Amino acid sequence: MKPAASSTSREQNGKPKGELHLPEGISIEDVQAALDRILASVTFARTERLSRLLRFVVTRTIEGQGEQLKEYLLGVEVFDRRQSYDPRIDPIVRVDAARLRSKLREYYEKEGRDDAVLIDFNKGSYVPTFQRAGPRVSEPAPIRLPSRPFADWKSGVLLLLVVVLGGFIYWTMVLYRRNSALERQLESSRPATRLPEFEPIWGRFFPLMLRILLSSGARCSFQPSSITCSCDLPASTIPPTF
Repeated sequence: MKPAASSTSREQNGKPKGELHLPEGISIEDVQAALDRILASVTFARTERLSRLLRFVVTRTIEGQGEQLKEYLLGVEVFDRRQSYDPRIDPIVRVDAARLRSKLREYYEKEGRDDAVLIDFNKGSYVPTFQRAGPRVSEPAPIRLPSRPFADWKSGVLLLLVVVLGGFIYWTMVLYRRNSALERQLESSRPATRLPEFEPIWGRFFPLMLRILLSSGARCSFQPSSITCSCDLPASTIPPTF
C-alpha cells in the first residue's frame, strides 16, 4: 500500500508546490519564527486544537498550497472527520476559525506586542496573511481639562460657610450650657420665697423670710435667740393688738 503524501512534502528542486506571494521584506523563515513564537506563548498554551489548526494552515500556505485550504479539507485533516464529513451539518471548522482569530488578537495585545511579523486571517478565509508590524503608536497622554476658577471660588465659599455655621452652632451650645449652669447656681443660692414687703428697701435688713408684724419709725432691737422684739415707741403710739 502506497503511503499518503505528507502535507509538508516538497518537489525535488526544493521549491514549494504552487506559488507563494509574501510581502516584501518577509521571508519563509520569518513566518516560521513568528508561528513558533505564537505556539510557544502562554496564550496558546492550552489550545491544542487551535494550535493544530494554525500550524496546519500556515505550513500549507508557505508551501504554496494555500488555495487548497477549504473547510472540508480542514475538517478531515485537522479535526479528524471522516470522508463523509459535511461542513453544512458540522460547523466545527467555522467555529474554531473564529476562535483562532480572536485568540490571535489576544496574543498580539499582550505577548506579541513586539513581534515583527504578524499572522492574521481575512474574514471568511482560511488562508493566513502575513505582514510586517507597523511602528507602534504611543498612547496619547490624557487630556487635562483646565481648572475652572469660578467653580473653585464657589467651592471655597461653600466650605467657608460650612465652617462658620459649624463654629456658630458649637459656640451657641457652649454658651447655652454655661448660662444654664449659672442659672442653676443662682436658683440654688436664692431664697425659696421672696415676700413683696422686703422689696426693694427692707430686703437688705430682713434676709430671713419673716412676716412683718410691726413697722415703726422708732428704734427697735431684735433678739433671734428669744425671738423677741423691743422698740422705743413714742408716747402717742398705741401698740397694735396681736
